[in-house]
Amino acid sequence: MSNTLVCFKIKSLKFPDKKWDNIRHFIFTTQDRNLEKIDKQERQKFDYNTKWSNAGSVGFNFLDESKQNLYLVIYSTDELIDFSYNIFYKAHQDKQIWEVEKILNIKLDIDKNIEPLMFDLFNNACEKILKQIDKMSVEVNNIYK
Repeated sequence: MSNTLVCFKIKSLKFPDKKWDNIRHFIFTTQDRNLEKIDKQERQKFDYNTKWSNAGSVGFNFLDESKQNLYLVIYSTDELIDFSYNIFYKAHQDKQIWEVEKILNIKLDIDKNIEPLMFDLFNNACEKILKQIDKMSVEVNNIYK
């Protein structure tokens, strides 16, 4: 199955310096309710959930260390990624609610269920990054002693 792995970085333009408590806090505070309603209607017309399931799609959100940016990671078909981006995320960008930047776009040809693999890879990558950050913090603190 040939799908694409993308990652979008999303920043609130209304509250650019706010530190968010969690993903829901970011989304519920910043998203436009009318755009959300349109998104739900368009997804039903498009049969989005069935196509998502049939494509073996996976998606998840997380906040970065600063708690100011939301990241959306999607593994799916180009058709579904483009649909989501154009109907929901670009609409928020066009209304100057969010700044949405595609920071990763990789074509993958994987013939198995990727969900467990994706979460394992993501967790391992985060663990390595956090260890590097901890090491850097210790080194910086030692410089100023």
